[in-house]
Amino acid sequence: MRFVLPVQPMPAPRPKFTRDGYAYSDKRYVTWRGQVAKHIPKLEPIISGLPCAVALDLVLPPYKTVKTPWPKGDVDNFAKAVFDIITKKEHIWKDDMQINLTIVQKRFAVGNEVSHAAVYIREIL
Repeated sequence: MRFVLPVQPMPAPRPKFTRDGYAYSDKRYVTWRGQVAKHIPKLEPIISGLPCAVALDLVLPPYKTVKTPWPKGDVDNFAKAVFDIITKKEHIWKDDMQINLTIVQKRFAVGNEVSHAAVYIREIL
């Protein structure tokens, strides 16, 4: 299965903590998760208990001033953000621990391409 999340990818930030020790997420990240969640398709049947392979193509806007030829942010944090949202929606898989193979690419948009995350999922046996 394949679907596109038409929202600029964002890496999952580390949780922040209150003085009392309670963890909370950054407001920008919470807002972003809500935007992305709207675009997760409801697919039947879900991958229930079977292992799967996931490929992510993360397209980000180019920097105004070039510092590196690739986007900032760790690919594992970008993947974690997408996987956590898919897991929470429970439309694709029961838990992201079912993912046995991951391929993640982060790159800058080319030409008229807009920021997005293309998600490819396949059951593996």
